[in-house]
Amino acid sequence: AEYMGKAITGPQELGELFPRGIAAYAELGGLAGVARGLRTDVERGPPATEADLKWRRETFGLNVLPPAPTKSFLSYCKDALSDFTLILLICAAIVSIVLGIAVPKEDKNATSGSSEPPQKWVEGTAILCAVALVVLVTSTNNYKKEQQFRRLNARKEATSVTVKRANSNEPRVVSVYDLVAGDILMLRTGAVVPVDGLFLRGNGCGTDESGQTGEPDMMRKDPRHPFMLSGSFIKAGDCEMLVTGVGVHSLQGKAVMALRVADEETPLQKQLDGLAQRIGQLGFAAAMLLLVVPMIRFFI
Repeated sequence: AEYMGKAITGPQELGELFPRGIAAYAELGGLAGVARGLRTDVERGPPATEADLKWRRETFGLNVLPPAPTKSFLSYCKDALSDFTLILLICAAIVSIVLGIAVPKEDKNATSGSSEPPQKWVEGTAILCAVALVVLVTSTNNYKKEQQFRRLNARKEATSVTVKRANSNEPRVVSVYDLVAGDILMLRTGAVVPVDGLFLRGNGCGTDESGQTGEPDMMRKDPRHPFMLSGSFIKAGDCEMLVTGVGVHSLQGKAVMALRVADEETPLQKQLDGLAQRIGQLGFAAAMLLLVVPMIRFFI
């Protein structure tokens, strides 16, 4: 919609409100300009017809974040197989099987009269089965833990909120995931602000924004200080706010997406991995010594 000031054509213009503050707010025409651009009545809320909600979701986005990339079960198996000790066991098992099949050995069963043939590959196969069991158990446990964590996290975030919409005479309760830009959101003391927005009206409203700005003091909200930051919480009073930024276009959404990087090992994990590798190397050296010494004695 065109009006005195910048036109709001999408979340980009509204996203400038929070890094730039009052300057961007004035450019957009203040509260009246933002409400006009969002096609919202500041008293009753948006029309909230099916076509209106579709336009808002397509233009300003959904209040959901894309799921974080998940590791497959095979990835966990690969991580488990990268353990140095398991690699040594696999190599030892393969060598044992090859030597058991290729190198002839005296058949004690023949002298004892037993008809049961010697099983030369059993030891190596047993080691491989043990390694496979360890890998499967470890991978299954890690995979299940991640899936349970995701389910619990999704359940924790799936809260309900109260909004004003013009198609209802009374405030209505909706899922936080159904919030759209232009909604009038009603918040009370202790509530977390789930989206970015502008203060409309309230009674002694103050927010804790220490997690967003680092400011430890309570921030009073009024028409002169209207910016409501997603991720903060209402420390005092209550208010109604005009939703301007949802999902990946909100301040909290941008921060979450920026922090989604590949998992890195902690210093403790690195030290433990190094210790396990040194123990494996020591065991490998001892095994080679036990192999070389009898060979030297045999040839000498």
